[in-house]
Amino acid sequence: MTAPQRAEADPRSAARERIALRALASPSVLLAATILLAAILYGRLLARSLWVDESTTFWLARGGPLAALKRTWPLPGHSVLFSVLSSLFCFGGNPFRNQILRIPTVIGIVAACYFLYRLAEEEIGRGAGWIAATLFLFSPMALLFGYQARPYALAMAASAASCWTLVRWAATRERRWLVWYALSSALLLHLHFLFSPVFLAHAVFLLFEGVVRRRTARWRELVLAYAAIAALVAPIVPRFLQTLRESHTLVFNEKPAIQELPDLLLPSSVSVGLLLAGLLVHGLFRERSAAARPLPLPLAAMFVTLWAAGPLIVFAVSSATPVRVFVSRYLSYSGLGLALLLAYVGYRMFGGRAGRLWALLGMAAIAANPLRVVMFGAGNEELKPFLDIIRRESARAGAPPPVLFQSELPESNFADWRAQNPKDSYLYTPFAAYPIPNPLLPLPNRLTEEVKEHVSSLLESGLKDRPEVLLVTHTPSNVAWFAGRFAAAGFRVRVQPANAFYVLVFERSAAAPKD
Repeated sequence: MTAPQRAEADPRSAARERIALRALASPSVLLAATILLAAILYGRLLARSLWVDESTTFWLARGGPLAALKRTWPLPGHSVLFSVLSSLFCFGGNPFRNQILRIPTVIGIVAACYFLYRLAEEEIGRGAGWIAATLFLFSPMALLFGYQARPYALAMAASAASCWTLVRWAATRERRWLVWYALSSALLLHLHFLFSPVFLAHAVFLLFEGVVRRRTARWRELVLAYAAIAALVAPIVPRFLQTLRESHTLVFNEKPAIQELPDLLLPSSVSVGLLLAGLLVHGLFRERSAAARPLPLPLAAMFVTLWAAGPLIVFAVSSATPVRVFVSRYLSYSGLGLALLLAYVGYRMFGGRAGRLWALLGMAAIAANPLRVVMFGAGNEELKPFLDIIRRESARAGAPPPVLFQSELPESNFADWRAQNPKDSYLYTPFAAYPIPNPLLPLPNRLTEEVKEHVSSLLESGLKDRPEVLLVTHTPSNVAWFAGRFAAAGFRVRVQPANAFYVLVFERSAAAPKD
């Protein structure tokens, strides 16, 4: 090829390359890819069985709204509003009951994406909304809690809505936005009062608006809005105070390790995935997009506070006091702030279209990575694996053997667990959600001396002539004691791990004495 021919071919090749890249980053292609990836990931997650907290939702919600209200009201750690809402989707005999029960959560995660989209699109720039929604939809927080029949997804949606409507009121000073802000804020507290650190982000935003930017028009109406919020949440204040009084019964975590804080704030998988995607997109799109406008200081302060303030405060409280609430689900609102901050960074670097491709490639690299077996396999805490073992052992034995079950709820350590009917008890909800014919023998969460004496008493009485007994525990350190005690009573022991649970199968040795 001659030099003139090469010169003519190069512009044509470059033009074809630009056309191909524009097609790759076109809104329709990216939307189709996002929907496909979300369908694959969330479809697989929704196919999982319930885990213990979801079985509690089932137990609270079954029987209709009135029954849900009566069951939930005495239990202050649970949202009455969510239980009543879930009762509309609770169908015990339906083969798709797990998926139906999770419909409010799916609505919540979609709503959270919508409110993030509106906030980023209006305040960061055109195209930034899709980046923020994509980053959140495939974030570890959303994938952990965006399919569970628990109130976290709806609470995240209410958190995003409260931030968006407050920003809209600050920009327009229209009363309608203040009304929506009051409603979404009250909804947030009704769904989960541990999401209240979101109001720190609101306070910081208003402080910068009023003190730094000196925008104080209609501030009296804002005071009235907070009075309305207080009135709307007044009915649940006694339940909140009761939770504080009973907080000693809810301790189930150790003090958090220091490495847990950065892992929650910015998971390494997210930073690595977005970095690699950034290098790829930068190489593909050599034409630099117009730079986004600087993020206003009040918004930057809100986003940073929403992301980091709650986890930092809760980490400090959980480290210094017996109140151990540094749990990712209670801090999932932090993912909203992270998505907004990363959306701004991506928008500044790549613009709207290429930024959306960056977000999708970066999150797909971590969310859909086939090496992450946990994402595509059974959930670590779901109930079906240990229930399958119980059913399999029962079928092999001919008659259903008795099952001892250690409750996963820390409240069981303070309740009268001996008197509980585990097939219809708040402390043993897995067997309300998934009934089995086996006799159930309740045990509390902790293996105390009292519990050891109780088990020994059962071995000398009710279990004395049983050829087979099953035990389910969630605590690995308990396995050795149970195995040794049953072996001393003449049983052979088989330990079958089932995700986070252990099923101990005790079979009577043929030569063992019965007394």
